[in-house]
Amino acid sequence: MEDQQDSGVLASITIAQAALKTGYGQFAKGNNLFGIKATGDERAANQPTAEYINGQWIQTVDNFRAYDSWADSVHDHSERWLLRALPSVGLRWCRQQRKEDGFR
Repeated sequence: MEDQQDSGVLASITIAQAALKTGYGQFAKGNNLFGIKATGDERAANQPTAEYINGQWIQTVDNFRAYDSWADSVHDHSERWLLRALPSVGLRWCRQQRKEDGFR
């Protein structure tokens, strides 16, 4: 609920996606509730995954972002969700609009 107040992303959507991706957090290695992959020098946790490539499922190991807490994972997910939802305006604009709409 705190992240919903900060970002405007509905907690119900966040919880549902985390439940589907990690079995309600049961498989959230590195506190990554959403299966967000690591890039560059981001902290990472290597873990097995299945990728759909060329029409078939392939078992592989990949780098997934590692977070200090579930709250950090939720915050990152919300920021990424907002950037995908409104890519042309950017995160700063989204945050400003949230403040003007009464969110933190």
